[in-house]
Amino acid sequence: MDIIVTTPKSEMAAAAQEAADARAAGGDTEYFRRFPCARDHSPRKVNAGDRVYYVEDGFVRGYAVVSHIEESQYPMRCVTTGREWSPGFYLFLRADSWRWIRPIKMRGFQGFRYVTTETAADGQEYILFKKYPKYTIPLGLPVYDAGGWLDPRPRSSENGPPLAPPETLWRDHAHPDA
Repeated sequence: MDIIVTTPKSEMAAAAQEAADARAAGGDTEYFRRFPCARDHSPRKVNAGDRVYYVEDGFVRGYAVVSHIEESQYPMRCVTTGREWSPGFYLFLRADSWRWIRPIKMRGFQGFRYVTTETAADGQEYILFKKYPKYTIPLGLPVYDAGGWLDPRPRSSENGPPLAPPETLWRDHAHPDA
């Protein structure tokens, strides 16, 4: 199952440096996303081949594909920053799997959210947000490809205005049985 995460503003410079290092290495690199090992705080439904969408600066900017997953009892060190990350649940993503999308306006958040990516009959892809674990309330947002990992980051105004999700996206909804 795909997920969506936020790159904190404090990590934006490190993410940009990782991308620059990946370009210099010809894309033959991986980066990772760490989550706590606690069952409720790690995306255990994610598998190799699933997507991780990223919110940066108030917009969903793109996604990368999970290459493999490790639950490590040992710290991992980022080659780019030298930062040591504590033991945890790690998703590894190949740098050359990154795809920019037409930016979608969305507030950042902590943790992760499960989403699915579905393709309509006309070939258009949509991100469907699963708000509740028991009741599925999908809110579909169209995904428009805006380039690969070597392309520049699209500005939010390119290809028309950004697509805004419904205002109620992260608010509580009335219970479906109410």
